[in-house]
Amino acid sequence: MAYTENKIQRRYIGKDFQEAMELPDLIDIQLSSFERFLQRETLRQGLHPEELGLQEVFRGTFPIESQSGDMVIEFDRYSLDESAMKYSELDCKQKGLTYSIPLKATVNLVFQKTGEIRQKEIYLGDIPLMTDRGTFII
Repeated sequence: MAYTENKIQRRYIGKDFQEAMELPDLIDIQLSSFERFLQRETLRQGLHPEELGLQEVFRGTFPIESQSGDMVIEFDRYSLDESAMKYSELDCKQKGLTYSIPLKATVNLVFQKTGEIRQKEIYLGDIPLMTDRGTFII
């Protein structure tokens, strides 16, 4: 008994088929969202970041007051230390490292009684960076 293959023709009934909408570039949406969060390009240009993303988080967290009320830590600015990045994306993949950038914040320690202000830059940790493909290497 021989087997014959029947080909089924697909028919569209009604109007011609049209796409409902053009698909957005989802990777670009993810990349631009992460850029708005870090504002890395703004910081590279030496500009003051907008009140969104990390800037908004810091502004919402500070000032921090001591229990006795005699000292206050005020947030001044944050920075991403581009010069401290030791490894490229490829190096991180090959060595099993996280592709990241150091996050630092400049804060003012205000002594309420004397009015003295001490400004310090503190290291807060490393933030993973997103690759051009919208992925993280962790």
